[in-house]
Amino acid sequence: RNIRYVALTSLQKLLQTENNAVQRHRTTILSCLMDPDLTVKRRALQLSLSLINHANIRTTTKELLAFMENSTPDLKSECTSGLFLAAENFAPNKRWHIDTILQILIMAGSYIRDDAVPNLIHLIGG
Repeated sequence: RNIRYVALTSLQKLLQTENNAVQRHRTTILSCLMDPDLTVKRRALQLSLSLINHANIRTTTKELLAFMENSTPDLKSECTSGLFLAAENFAPNKRWHIDTILQILIMAGSYIRDDAVPNLIHLIGG
């Protein structure tokens, strides 16, 4: 388990300079979300959220929503915040953005940011 944590930490450090190289390991990184060690899960979540871009927003969001279903409150909160930010930055269109935010709100329950609902209202109305 320690090796996975060290590997994920190393990949996180490489992300700024070697994004494409780290992207090639996205599937392996996402599989670390199922690790029984909470520190490995947290690092994998942080790295997975950092890897989201215009090209993979749909698939990564779907995988992270599935992860969120059975995650701890801390990880659920961290995941929702990261997904909100990713949706704001990389949504392929307004409809997908709204649908995704609604899915996150339904799944996250009380583990959402305070500004989530007002932001959604603004998105729908704007």
